[in-house]
Amino acid sequence: MGGGPACAGMAVWDAGQRIVPNAFERVKILRDNINYRELCTQIEVDGNIDVKNAALLANFGARIFVLGTSSIFNGAAGDLGETRQASDALVALKRKTV
Repeated sequence: MGGGPACAGMAVWDAGQRIVPNAFERVKILRDNINYRELCTQIEVDGNIDVKNAALLANFGARIFVLGTSSIFNGAAGDLGETRQASDALVALKRKTV
């Protein structure tokens, strides 16, 4: 990983990394733990969040998504169309889970 401390999905402070494959399973385990303990909390995910993995992470229990530089500006340098697509997809996910 990179120069920062490790977290559930990737190393901190290294923009543009790929999401760690077992991050999805980690979110599911965390959600199962939260549900088992009957806690009232939400899971926030940060690190290479795009439309595809946001939908997968939402299915595993994440509800708060942080979009960073690699998610917003990846591809068509500064084209915000993909960001709008991500926003619309996440709003649709929220409607399904509320």
